[in-house]
Amino acid sequence: MVVCMYMLKKQKWKWNRRSEVKCVLKREKNQDKDLLRRGRKEQVVRACVLIAKISDDNGRKEQSESKMRSQSSNFTSPTNSTTPLYGLATPDTDCEVIDTLCPQLTRVFHVSVNGSPRLAVWKDVENNDTLEIVDEAGYVAEWPGYCGTADGALVEMYSPILATIRYVSTNEEIERARWNTDRMFWRPTKVLGYLFDAKEPKRTVKYPFNAIRPFENPVFNKISITLRPIIRVKSPSGYVAFTTSFRNNEYLVDYKFDKVFNVSLVDQTTNVTVIGDACGQMTLLYEVFDPTKMTYRLKTPASLAPTEEMVKRAGYVFREESSARRCLEEILPIYEFQNPKKPSEIHYAASMEEAAEYSMTKKWTNLGQLGFSSWGSFAFAKR
Repeated sequence: MVVCMYMLKKQKWKWNRRSEVKCVLKREKNQDKDLLRRGRKEQVVRACVLIAKISDDNGRKEQSESKMRSQSSNFTSPTNSTTPLYGLATPDTDCEVIDTLCPQLTRVFHVSVNGSPRLAVWKDVENNDTLEIVDEAGYVAEWPGYCGTADGALVEMYSPILATIRYVSTNEEIERARWNTDRMFWRPTKVLGYLFDAKEPKRTVKYPFNAIRPFENPVFNKISITLRPIIRVKSPSGYVAFTTSFRNNEYLVDYKFDKVFNVSLVDQTTNVTVIGDACGQMTLLYEVFDPTKMTYRLKTPASLAPTEEMVKRAGYVFREESSARRCLEEILPIYEFQNPKKPSEIHYAASMEEAAEYSMTKKWTNLGQLGFSSWGSFAFAKR
């Protein structure tokens, strides 16, 4: 089968309303025989005949061909590269070809949500009146490697700072978003599917595709975990507080942003059962204020002093290192230190080197280990 792609390029959106975009195809018994007799187009007949040959010859290696016209996409990619790395299969592919050769390809649409452009798969569009279909975007695969797709994933991301959606497709873009390089806290909301290599806009792929093992990909068959980086903020008086969000917090009204630590907590709204089954038991930390010492720090409820009060949930840490490392690979311990000369000064270290610096060199008091966690704004965990 010859596959042509939509390229991932920055272009203006087309706002022409499509009256009907749903591909109607009856999957009845012996439907392929009817297609062979009817055959709307020569290429459809040719594709079906070749599939039949593979079946009749007990798996003989044949190449099925179906021409798909190449077009440029309205997909907006955040990358600055003029040469796109990945693309979608062109949307005007005949339904019979998709259904017979690659039934696990997923149809993607350009949609409008309250005037904002998005991409959505058919299952999200079908019964959702809030999504207005603008145009068809193309096809992506359900797993990397299927039907000639590459290892690139089409990932939707949301920034709570910008209240904006964007889409990324390369491992490098996902890594930069996780590191929060632009401080916009982009987090994945969904994986729409897996893309084709745009360096070969037309290629022949072999059938059957289910014989191919899924390619390695950082998001395939993974659990998306939202992480909250530990943030240090300072008051005009010099007091320091540690939080995962200081917005709308009456305790931190006059505090200003100072630093983002290289360790995060698992978001406090996470599904504890799902993550716990995959990565091990977790402990919930709270943001705690002590007015007698003017400390605002992270603690467990069991470790509260009489003068401390819980302000809000901060997030989770893992209790056991090995199970968390199997799940997330990059796991860091979180140590808490206090300046004995100025008890209001607290510091969190996430490496043995930093812990040694505060313990041996600066002579700060080691208050213990809070648990284990990872870094960045999100992570994809192994199931």
